[in-house]
Amino acid sequence: MTTSPVTISDPVIDFDLEPFLRINDTAKEAAKLIGKEEIRFLVDAFYQLQGDRIRTTNQLRSLKDRELNSTIIEWFAEYQDAGEQNLAKVLGSYVQGQELGQWLSSILGIGPLISAGLMAYIDIEKAPTVGHLWRYAGLDPSSKWISAADASKIVSKHVEGTTPTREEMATISVELNRRLENLERSAEEYKNGKPTGRITKASLAKGISKRPYNATLKTLCFKISDQLCVRQVNNEKNYYAPLFLERKAKEHSKNLAGDFADIAERKIDTVGKTTKAYKAYKEGKLSDGEIQMRSRRWLVKLFLSHYHHVAYNLRFGENPPKPYAFSHLGHGHVVSPPNWDEEKGILI
Repeated sequence: MTTSPVTISDPVIDFDLEPFLRINDTAKEAAKLIGKEEIRFLVDAFYQLQGDRIRTTNQLRSLKDRELNSTIIEWFAEYQDAGEQNLAKVLGSYVQGQELGQWLSSILGIGPLISAGLMAYIDIEKAPTVGHLWRYAGLDPSSKWISAADASKIVSKHVEGTTPTREEMATISVELNRRLENLERSAEEYKNGKPTGRITKASLAKGISKRPYNATLKTLCFKISDQLCVRQVNNEKNYYAPLFLERKAKEHSKNLAGDFADIAERKIDTVGKTTKAYKAYKEGKLSDGEIQMRSRRWLVKLFLSHYHHVAYNLRFGENPPKPYAFSHLGHGHVVSPPNWDEEKGILI
């Protein structure tokens, strides 16, 4: 008995994801009432979705380059993209439902995703001054990430008994330039996911070696500087572009004058001798790329000071303390937040 070969045709997949993309008005209104823990979860979920979608897109491109069947991968990429768009709309609704979010939306280059991230990760209750915020964002050069081995040495040097006293911890906090209450919070032991109120030498060492900033917020700050200092730097509507370019010109002048020679001397052995950085360090200067990044960090700190001002104003009904560098050291003048009436505490 002879059997005929069976021909299997490619399945027809419906790529219509329009129903999945729809978000009704009830969902949009509910998004405006999301709590801080929920919005933080959703912001994290968005970037995870985005990363997964990018990986799927790369896989799809690889399959097509090799002329392999990619129908189901293509469908999955469309599905992921739809979910990403959906979540972006939810985050956008949340931002527009908050006064702070409306101010953020008035700044060219600060979109709903960056705004949602800032609002999710910054708790104004824990940032009485903008310095707290700079440190949390990893923009305080005096705050160092200490290794586990070095943390153990610090604890052994200052703690005599099996349990550190508050005075010993205060001494350590001064040495590390960290707030005592923050050190105590990071050093506290946990059991079954709950704080026990107990601190040991081991838990103190572990707390000291924790990253002293929020990695996600630091990444977000880089995205902000990329928008304000690179992508939108030539847009005349970008309020921050002239400030960035002015700062960059000042940094460049200081570099030519040799003001960064001590930094160059410390860094010269950290790079290869064939690099542009080494050539600059040998001349007692920083590279052009480093001047660019120094200027970008300055601009982000200025933007964060504006964010802190508006958030503080909205939460407490008054203006926050001026940044220490301006109010105590006489460094220039304070630049007020754009599109914000400081006296009335409203968007203008």
